Amino acid sequence: MAFSPTTDPLYDRAGAAESIHTLMTTAISETSNTSLLHPQTFIQLLKAEKLRAEVKEIGTPCLPRLVAAGTNDEILVTVIGVLDHCSLLPAAAAGLSKARFLTQSVTINGLGDPIFNKDVDALFMIYQFMDRHFASGRLAAWERRGNGTVHVSSRVLTDSRYAGDSQAEEIPSALDPRGVLQKLADQSGLRYLEDNVVEYSELYQDKLQPALPVVFRPGDIVQATIAFALYPSGKGTYSFQPVLRLLHFLDGDFTDDARLRATTQKIQTPSSSAASSSSPPVLKRRRMFPTQTSAPVPDSAAASVTSPPSPPHVPTDPGSVTPMTAFSSQVQEMHLG
Repeated sequence: MAFSPTTDPLYDRAGAAESIHTLMTTAISETSNTSLLHPQTFIQLLKAEKLRAEVKEIGTPCLPRLVAAGTNDEILVTVIGVLDHCSLLPAAAAGLSKARFLTQSVTINGLGDPIFNKDVDALFMIYQFMDRHFASGRLAAWERRGNGTVHVSSRVLTDSRYAGDSQAEEIPSALDPRGVLQKLADQSGLRYLEDNVVEYSELYQDKLQPALPVVFRPGDIVQATIAFALYPSGKGTYSFQPVLRLLHFLDGDFTDDARLRATTQKIQTPSSSAASSSSPPVLKRRRMFPTQTSAPVPDSAAASVTSPPSPPHVPTDPGSVTPMTAFSSQVQEMHLG
């Protein structure tokens, strides 16, 4: 069963939520420009007319995108939360037979934090802003994946019919170590373009550096940078898509701690649980000195030897312990104790 920070009893959700709140509060208060904003800050500036935006058909593929008014610069917003689910390359391409609709995607959870929930509401307001650039009904309703979560994705490849004259980029080996994806792309008439690139980053010695997508795990605290585009969905309609541009690793301690607790819990499981119906199968082991109540006596020896009367100080109780029985018991205690 896949690990989920929202349901795993060993994951410190209270601690992670507190960390998320601190990070978001700091990030919002330290915003010094409008090039990268939290969704709620973007909406506040838009309503106060301190920032202007528009929807323009631009880029490759040419799609209606949210850009700063009068420019070709796409609007970017950022959200901070816990990775609830992630499907990133190269794992996302495992067992792939068709590459046309392959995406890299993440679902980010705010664990109930009120600031995060305001960002989720602000994303819906961005959808409404873009919707008003079209006739009613042309932009399909945006279905949220769940309360307090943000789902963002990016298509891995672009259909050559919509790529124009753009040159295809080589798929990095970190994303396609065996060249399977590149082969499928060539066979299917698809290209890996700049619009398909998702960047990954982390801090190392207080310096921002590229990261590999395999670093990320559900439960990690991350920061996702998001753009917005509208994809054709047939019959002249569009679907709203928050597009993943960058995923930044912030903190993996809560994930690692939960995994450590799970390992420790397995090691320290009480022996009484062995009798429970849910306990694992008992190992059938061959013993050199099997447990016995008395030392074995060969039949031939018993027939030919008559035991002399026992001295008064020797126990005559048939259940008395012989040296061999004591040794066997000690070995058993060593193995079982």
